[in-house]
Amino acid sequence: QKALDASDDGDTVYLIADTTESVLSYANITLHINEGVTLTGNVYYYTIFNGGELTIEGEGTIKAGGTKPAGQLYIALYNSGTMYVKGCTIESANHVIYENAADKTVVTGGKFTKTPAPWLGRGCIATQTADKKYYFVEQLSYIAKIGETEYDSLQAAINAVQEDEMIDLVCATDETINFNKDFVVAIKNNGNNYGTITGAMGVWERWTAQYSNVANYVVVSKSMEDLVEHVTTNLAKYSGIHGRFYIYDDWKLARDVTIPTVNDLSQSIFTIKDTFTLDLNGFALEQAAVVNSHGGYPTIVANYGKKVTIKDSSEAQTGILCGIGWAVDIYDDPKTCVTLESGTITTHGAVNKSASDMRGRVI
Repeated sequence: QKALDASDDGDTVYLIADTTESVLSYANITLHINEGVTLTGNVYYYTIFNGGELTIEGEGTIKAGGTKPAGQLYIALYNSGTMYVKGCTIESANHVIYENAADKTVVTGGKFTKTPAPWLGRGCIATQTADKKYYFVEQLSYIAKIGETEYDSLQAAINAVQEDEMIDLVCATDETINFNKDFVVAIKNNGNNYGTITGAMGVWERWTAQYSNVANYVVVSKSMEDLVEHVTTNLAKYSGIHGRFYIYDDWKLARDVTIPTVNDLSQSIFTIKDTFTLDLNGFALEQAAVVNSHGGYPTIVANYGKKVTIKDSSEAQTGILCGIGWAVDIYDDPKTCVTLESGTITTHGAVNKSASDMRGRVI
């Protein structure tokens, strides 16, 4: 700790012998831990607390330690700033890394007792060792593959993909994506791709891309109807895991759409925009009939704080939004609002109308 306190921005601090102490860093520095050297924490909730810009490198070990009260968790690296992990073995029975939502952690090297996938840098993968003790991080020369052809960016793979081909997104990435295909594209998620993608459509975990999240795939399309049809047709390929459809732009139905159900769990459509309009346009948007222990799932979910308008612009006013259990879920949040401007909303199957569960309310 004394060496860290004495360092200036730009310095590299070398740890050359074992020590048991939990340390704090608030400067812009590099901490190099020599091979064979171990830094063991004596405060259970951090071995290293970073409040500045810290780079961790070397071949040594950082281990969570200290006396842990019942119900609490060990943390090796607690980041409250910007942290780059380029090396070292990070060991913790609970969290190898913990960060606040507004902070930034990038992992491009090292070994971890828990998966570092949420923090992987561009082009990196985390592979579990054969003995399942560690996840080893390495950087590859490509981001994605189509068959055996490698691409150095997801955008390059999207540009090259042909209809009915699959993109295997191997590594993390942080690209701005232009989805420029008029057909549905399936992107296989292998668990390493937690980078940030900003595009024209929707959100998937840390990704921003219109998609269905099914099994270990992200299925992207310009047309919501085509997206639903593709997922319905390919349920067997997606191994029957229930998922969600996410839409970013306002949606005007072009035909009747039935959302598939998988393994007795329904798909739902989640809205992304702060103000979202669903135009039924004389068609039916409904879910395939299913009754399960939850009594079904909504067709439309208005995310927290979103303003959703449902209308039917057709002259005949025959559009219908139909849900299982309930058709619209607006959560219990006073800032969320669903307005039925015109058209019909109905439900079928079991409906929970208890005072404690008022989902499906429409203003």
